[in-house]
Amino acid sequence: MPDTSVENAVTEVSPRRNWFGVTGLSVAFVGLALSVLTPWLANLMQPPPKPAEEEIADFAAKIVKRVKEKLKKQQPLPPAPPKQIFWPIVFPASAIGTGLLGLLLGVISWIKREDHRISGTAVAIGTITIAWQYIILAVAIVVGLVIFVIVFANLDLG
Repeated sequence: MPDTSVENAVTEVSPRRNWFGVTGLSVAFVGLALSVLTPWLANLMQPPPKPAEEEIADFAAKIVKRVKEKLKKQQPLPPAPPKQIFWPIVFPASAIGTGLLGLLLGVISWIKREDHRISGTAVAIGTITIAWQYIILAVAIVVGLVIFVIVFANLDLG
């Protein structure tokens, strides 16, 4: 007669859940996509510049308005500046935040002994997402230095 308690114990074991790891990996990939697409998205969200004619007309209207107010001797209340979102700061900050969240979820997944491949990938992608902003800055600095060296190497100083 077979032991049914061993058979029941084997069938009752649930498969391992990798919720933290899979969630961390997904969030890290979203952060990486956001980090890579940051320059394009920031330019897309900025309003287009006004044509020169409109800028000149607005400036002339402001001058006329100030002259009229001075003639009436009224002290106008300064208008509240409209709140504008500066997208070139928002997108990198949100990319770094999502990368950090993916990294933290990967670490929690590793601590909870979920699948180490998923945990490690979430941590790696989260770290790359955070580092991407600084990699772009480093590449820009290197390109600037190369241009600087090329220009000064080709100067004839005497």
